[in-house]
Amino acid sequence: MNKRISPEMIDSLQENEVFVFGSNLAGLHGGGAARAAYEKFGAVWGQGVGLQGNSYAIPTMQGGVEEIKPYVDEFIVFAKAHPEKRFLVTRIGCGIAGFYDRDIAPLFKAALEVENIFLPESFIDEIEKEASIMETRLESFVQVQDSQYFGYSEALEEMKSGGKRGHWIWYIFPQIDGLGYSKMSQQYSIKSIEEAKAYLAHPVLGARLREITEVVLSYPTEANPDEFMMSSIDAMKLKSSMTLFDIVAPNDIFAQVLDKFFAGQRDEKTLRLLNIATDSVEYDNADDATKSKVDLIKKVFQSNPASNQSAKTKEKRQSIFEKICNLFRKKRQG
Repeated sequence: MNKRISPEMIDSLQENEVFVFGSNLAGLHGGGAARAAYEKFGAVWGQGVGLQGNSYAIPTMQGGVEEIKPYVDEFIVFAKAHPEKRFLVTRIGCGIAGFYDRDIAPLFKAALEVENIFLPESFIDEIEKEASIMETRLESFVQVQDSQYFGYSEALEEMKSGGKRGHWIWYIFPQIDGLGYSKMSQQYSIKSIEEAKAYLAHPVLGARLREITEVVLSYPTEANPDEFMMSSIDAMKLKSSMTLFDIVAPNDIFAQVLDKFFAGQRDEKTLRLLNIATDSVEYDNADDATKSKVDLIKKVFQSNPASNQSAKTKEKRQSIFEKICNLFRKKRQG
């Protein structure tokens, strides 16, 4: 990867350069990089978001990283639309806002592919570290699936022969982190939406998941998951796994399994861990305005799984989650 690193200290800019700094929504540029933007690079007092002069404000004081992410996403889109400019990103959120590089850096992962965005070296280091950890975790799935006993080949053969008999559920149909407490369920859980996407995109893991899911889908409609998965507990794990991958790949084979064997119901515990509204039927029947509200909040929620949040942030997100559900209740009552 060609690293584009922004200078640690920025005192001046070239004509086409933009100073990207952390701000607050009120646009009170009184300290840190925000003050430098105001005094040197044309930041406008009272403007907390977007391009202003030779600077670009990303608000970081309004909550957790999940509240910052939409503004980072908006910035990346803006930068792509203005290839004539070079955007020099500072360590936004890592000063007065009180975040660490490891908190903010992952928000800029997509920026690595944008030629005119330059990131702090510490952000790039954190992104690469996270990618390395995820790669190691995915490789552990490959290794256990390649095992001689209770591996993928055995699981596939069992499912083709009518149903599960061995002990392999955790790493064949993985669930989101936080559902199980055994050593195996924790070791082979999916840690985030991003990891679920990477799992599905993996040339081996994704292909195997789709293959064995196709086998499940080949069962007759009247087949009972409690029976072909050997127990109600493993049937529940199948449901939660299908729910997770349906979230990252909507309208795919995973939704078909949920529709065929679980009456279209998603696993509520999985959705709650990801803070996503649970009433999918009501969502499908909602008007466009309601859907757009839910989609916006879902996009924010999916950026940071509940297991990585502080108690205060979890409480705030649960409040918003309940408001989403109320949107559907009002729709029914209306």
